[in-house]
Amino acid sequence: MGGSTTETVIRRQLSAMGRGRFEVGVMRKNYRMVLLRDQSVEQICKCLRWLRRENARGAHIFVRPEWPHTLSLIDDLCAETIQEMGKTGFEPAVVLETSPKNFQVWLNHGRVLSDRFLSTLVARQLASRFGGDRASCDWRHFGRLAGFTNQKKERQLQNGFQPFVRLRNSEGKVYSAENEFLRGVDALKREASGR
Repeated sequence: MGGSTTETVIRRQLSAMGRGRFEVGVMRKNYRMVLLRDQSVEQICKCLRWLRRENARGAHIFVRPEWPHTLSLIDDLCAETIQEMGKTGFEPAVVLETSPKNFQVWLNHGRVLSDRFLSTLVARQLASRFGGDRASCDWRHFGRLAGFTNQKKERQLQNGFQPFVRLRNSEGKVYSAENEFLRGVDALKREASGR
């Protein structure tokens, strides 16, 4: 993907994730994570050349909103599940195809989930409801940044190359079932804390 195309999809993804600040994680082959905290969209775009070089050397390029924020990540979904989510009021703010027919979505709750326990509980409930990866659901989990390759060996394409992470939807809207769903999760939190 060309530099200007990469910058365009990054700007669209981050805009749909909110107007706040972000953290970029660069996980190298030795599993060492380089973390860029408190980044604006402009700052991220200014380091594109470095991110592309790291990615070409086998590093994973991740992003998450700076805490606290309004989003939850659901990982390892199929297209049919995402369609079902939309039909049941869980319209994603962002959809990324991280490898062929494998997706991540960010849901926008419309309010900040500033309690880390609640944010993790929300992510777990969403993963359970939609069959997402439960290992990828907590208040601080990273998602992939569009425009870079997914460096997981098991995601390698038949041609020997790694797949690009593609931005499939960037509407950024709050999902319509938000109030009802969060009321239910708040009730579960009260039960868990014995109140």
